[in-house]
Amino acid sequence: MYAAYDSLSERMKAYLDGLTALHDGEPIYRGLYANYGVADRPAYPRAEHPVLRTHPVTGKKALYVNSGFTRHIIGIPRDESDAMLSYLYRHPPARSVRHDPRLQDRSGLIDPHSASLLLRPRVLGRI
Repeated sequence: MYAAYDSLSERMKAYLDGLTALHDGEPIYRGLYANYGVADRPAYPRAEHPVLRTHPVTGKKALYVNSGFTRHIIGIPRDESDAMLSYLYRHPPARSVRHDPRLQDRSGLIDPHSASLLLRPRVLGRI
């Protein structure tokens, strides 16, 4: 998210530059659909991503961590990683997920100007 990156101090940007993080959805997905009779996969994919991403066309940098999938920053002590991720998750512009009533139910899109996620939540009672 561009705004989150832009609002970081220069020192923090320099610290985060070049770091990678492990992204893993297994803790979220394992057992999620058990009530519906859906079996878990034997394994869920994991990926390493840079903490800071650069847009391939504009060259703008964005913060690329989230509390749902980012498990830890690779190459630094776990307690330091946990503290850094906790700070980044709470960083105000990083919390720029917002609702847009123009979207259809359960749809979403990325706002290309801010790299924010626009969401339209599922309406209760609808399938």
